[in-house]
Amino acid sequence: MEETYDDNTPKPKIKKYGSIGSGGIELAAPIDSKNIGSINKIMRRIKSRFESVFPVYLDTGYKIREALILPDGKNSIFLCGASNICKTCSETDEILTKNIPDVKINKLVIDPKLNYLYCSSKVCVFELKINTLEILRKITIPCNSIRIISCDINTRLLYTLCSDSIISIDLKEEINDNLINILYKGEFSTFKYSQGDWLLSHKSGKIEKINSNGDCFSYDLPESATLVKYSRSSKSVLASATNWIYLFTLNLKLTNKFQLQAYPSQLYMTNDEKYIITSNSDGKIAIIDAMSEQIIHIPVHHGEIVNFYVDASISHVTTYGHDSKIAKFIFPIRKSSRSLLCNVNNFVFYGDQPVIIYMEDLKYIKMWNINSNEIPNEIFVSDRELNKVMLYIQEKDLLALCNGYEILFLNIQTNHINSIKISRKVSLSSFAADENGLYITTISSENSYIYVYDLKNYSIIQRFKGHEGKINCQVHLKGSSMFATGGNDKKIIVWNIQNPNSAYKLEGHTLPITCITQTREGNKIVSGSKDCTIKIWAWRDKQMLISLDSHSSSILNVIVDKTNHLISVSNDGTMIYWNLRAYAKVFRTGVNIEPLIFCMSKNNKLMAFADMEQIKVLYSPMLSSKLDVIGPVMQDKYEYMDYLLKVLKGEKVVYNPIWNDWAVLPYQFNTMYFYAYTNMYRHIKSSIQDSASLTPCYFTDPFSLITYKKYQKALNILFDCTKSLLQRNMHSLSFLNEDVLIKLNLQGHSQLHKFYNSIFNKCLIEDFPKFADIRDLPIVVFSNTVNPVRENFFPNDAGTIAQKIQFEKNITLANIRNINEPLLLQIPKTPRTPRTPRDSNNSDSILNNKTIICNFDADNDENDDDEDEENSGEKVPIVVYVSSIRMNIENGCDESISFIESLLKCPNKEIFRTKFIQTILTHKWGKLKKYQAIQAICYCLYLLVLSCYLIFMYENLKGLISFLIVGGLLSVYDVVQMYQAFSLFWRDIWNYFDIARLLILISYAIAYYTNHEQKEHCMTLLMIISLSRGISFFRLFNETRYIIQLLVNVLKDMRSFIILLTYSTISFSMIFMVQRQNKSFTEELKISFMMNLGDFETDGFDGLSWVIFMFMSVLNVIVLLNMLIALMGETFSRVRERSEVADFIEIAKMLLEVETVLTNKSEGKKKYLQLCEPESSTNVTDELAKNIKAIKKFLKNLSK
Repeated sequence: MEETYDDNTPKPKIKKYGSIGSGGIELAAPIDSKNIGSINKIMRRIKSRFESVFPVYLDTGYKIREALILPDGKNSIFLCGASNICKTCSETDEILTKNIPDVKINKLVIDPKLNYLYCSSKVCVFELKINTLEILRKITIPCNSIRIISCDINTRLLYTLCSDSIISIDLKEEINDNLINILYKGEFSTFKYSQGDWLLSHKSGKIEKINSNGDCFSYDLPESATLVKYSRSSKSVLASATNWIYLFTLNLKLTNKFQLQAYPSQLYMTNDEKYIITSNSDGKIAIIDAMSEQIIHIPVHHGEIVNFYVDASISHVTTYGHDSKIAKFIFPIRKSSRSLLCNVNNFVFYGDQPVIIYMEDLKYIKMWNINSNEIPNEIFVSDRELNKVMLYIQEKDLLALCNGYEILFLNIQTNHINSIKISRKVSLSSFAADENGLYITTISSENSYIYVYDLKNYSIIQRFKGHEGKINCQVHLKGSSMFATGGNDKKIIVWNIQNPNSAYKLEGHTLPITCITQTREGNKIVSGSKDCTIKIWAWRDKQMLISLDSHSSSILNVIVDKTNHLISVSNDGTMIYWNLRAYAKVFRTGVNIEPLIFCMSKNNKLMAFADMEQIKVLYSPMLSSKLDVIGPVMQDKYEYMDYLLKVLKGEKVVYNPIWNDWAVLPYQFNTMYFYAYTNMYRHIKSSIQDSASLTPCYFTDPFSLITYKKYQKALNILFDCTKSLLQRNMHSLSFLNEDVLIKLNLQGHSQLHKFYNSIFNKCLIEDFPKFADIRDLPIVVFSNTVNPVRENFFPNDAGTIAQKIQFEKNITLANIRNINEPLLLQIPKTPRTPRTPRDSNNSDSILNNKTIICNFDADNDENDDDEDEENSGEKVPIVVYVSSIRMNIENGCDESISFIESLLKCPNKEIFRTKFIQTILTHKWGKLKKYQAIQAICYCLYLLVLSCYLIFMYENLKGLISFLIVGGLLSVYDVVQMYQAFSLFWRDIWNYFDIARLLILISYAIAYYTNHEQKEHCMTLLMIISLSRGISFFRLFNETRYIIQLLVNVLKDMRSFIILLTYSTISFSMIFMVQRQNKSFTEELKISFMMNLGDFETDGFDGLSWVIFMFMSVLNVIVLLNMLIALMGETFSRVRERSEVADFIEIAKMLLEVETVLTNKSEGKKKYLQLCEPESSTNVTDELAKNIKAIKKFLKNLSK
């Protein structure tokens, strides 16, 4: 809807925005999550939008008691004080005031035809000109206490409600007693007159409607109505009593009622009868969506709202408050819901179209076009009572039905019907078809049989039974011939149409399973249950990933939309939108109905709910491109926007946990995003403590937002809360990627090592063995799921959680006529059975006309771990560590290189002590160490050739050529490394040795060719550089790596000492040169240096020279050299203390060099790191200590 503004109303800065819910911003181009500027732009957009929907105020300076909008729609008249009548002038922004002394004006009414204003006191009515507020006449009423006045502009009759009657006054002539008539006697609370029809509200609570023809209708309310009114279209009647709004037909038949937060002061209903608007005593405007029954409360004034006005285009609302303010704001139109009253048994969407096919009275199949006002079209009438099940198969445009004796397949376009006859009457409880429309499976509600039919020839091809009791739901799994069922036995069974032997079951629910679906990729199953939980299963790995428990009622249905988000609806009408990347709640809301059926259209744009009496259709808020907010109680919508607006403005707000379930659409920003954006770290901590999640949206998340904004205090809170987050949900941080970790590493937060320790935790898995062969440990696995899978660690072990259904070989196959004979099912004795094969596409053809008898016989309980004891190594207890963040650390991929580079740049070196980083580096080093070993062998060959050249073939041309060739080939590696990562190349000090070696080698070759006298010096430098560079290859070995670190650190720490020793040596050399005139400074410097080493030459010393010599000996030889020893000891202690860190730093440096140059570039996939290693004695001791402490505490309490 296009917005319109009056001249005296400030316009929002961004005109293209519509109102919240209907108008709004379109989603922009893909947003760069690393560019914080794009996030800033979105937040400014949200702030601007929220500001535009809140009122613009005009302060009158008067306390308003009553107000009316003039016919021009721009000016208004209001009462203030006891006897002041005020009129606003839009052209001059002035307020015209008229005082009527000695009376108190209570009510106002306008005659727009004559441009007259009538105002009443308790005993009289004044007639004024609207333009000038000039009093024309005073009309005295012969009754007590005038409460309400109303004017009929056609007959010029003035109606007044007095204490005991309703009277009429003829305004056409001078008033006398004959022109005042008593119409109704009695005690009335209010009335409404319109074109000869009367609405009367008695103080007893009775409402009467008296038509002009004398017809009378009535309705008794529990309380006296304070307001009665016709709708603008005159098709409905509105009434209010206390804080309730009642909606009637013209015959006073109640159609709906709504409860408000406060008492209403005025009522209004739009022409299309979609919205009811009320002004309330608490200063809020309530907007009721009559279709969806949702109520929005808009805070406007700080006191009672005395009146309001909605313009003709229903785009703006003007309010008058007791707080002396006149407010104007945008009317929040949103896409309304549609509803259809019918005795619905079941319904389905007609593919992507806004059409619903529903079953009525178990007989009629009708088609309802949601966007049309036409009566639903009847497309099929059954001659027998239908089962409640129905299924639309879009691939074949078929509607599947069952009448108990046959399954009907109705072609929607042609109305042609194919059928499959059933041998005896059976009631089906469920239909499901595979994604290609090849098979359809049906479930009998009587005996829990599962029948499989071929949709090509409409014949039965298979029958299964495995559940104990009723089966409630089923789903066909994408990309396979498998389907899953859930029932009252609390189990999910995964069946294979083509390979019955591979069926298995999944257990975890504690009450019957009510619904089941699959994710968009088809690799996970989602199930809902009467235990109020939703469980997500990796069905191929036969393991439960997570259990979601935010519902408080039985789960009605679960649906995964095309964006791979989960929508769950419970029987109490609660709908929760879940993010399946982190298995976290995005928002929670209510649908204002207790549904029995819930489904969505194929394109997910529409969602429909049904109870026994109606179908209600809502536009899906998740796929809307308009800016809106959504939460549990939509009445608080404007309070939430006001809360976020204060947060974005940087104002101090009190933390309120009720906002944790709200979100801003279409960005899917929950409240945590705004806390993160504004660095409200205390609110972040409180939210996490109240079980709020760091839910990601499609381009960012609160954690990344805090990281890129560099909020250190907020990061500290997140690091402290990481462990508690992961204890609640192991997937809480699965959305984080390497970019965030790289950014954290570069920032080097002081608590970063705590974070790495928190994301790599011990995991207790019942299915894992308690002991393992020490020769097989440690085992590192990169898994697609955060939950460890036993077969990934111990592929030769036969144990698994899932249970295999074994089909008996010696079984007699029944004929079709005996297809309904019962099958046998036995409960397995143990869950440990061999791993079942996944869906097999090359299996035998489907069995036709067969009944499969299956049981869950347990496999042999003998433990395979006890076999071949003689050949096994020492058995040790094991522990499994699992990372909660997916990473792509494939050797040679860009993400791996960037991550290792960030580790080396990280100021907080304590991260190298964490098991997470050590496991990554150790695993990669085990695979890439060979490349450094090859390089070391090549360098040893170079040193061998150099040594042979110097010892046996020095200055021999052939030897020199051989030496130059080997040295040149070795330098090719340096050139390649420089080309692959130029900036990285110059950060490694050892590369400077390689460049220096190459340059000196070239210089030596030139000097040899020219027979230069300095060629020996070049060779000497070449030997020094080459042998020094060879030291770096000792880093390959754990034993020598520590010595190299110690050597490097000692040389670094000696810098200050060497400067001081050099200064002292030069000083004494100059002093001795003055004392002994016969030697140069160079000779004295040599002597002083040798004196530092204990080689004294004291010939010819006089008294002063001896004093200087003694002072030099004490200072240089005793003090400084002993200081050097102490310094080296301190360095040794420090290096030994940080040897673990330094060790892994060296490994990281070598890995970075190898991955940059020698490995092939690859993309890889993001996976979870998992480690199985021996349980350390420290951990075991800690556990024992905890157990002993717990026992002592128990015994102490017992003694009391």
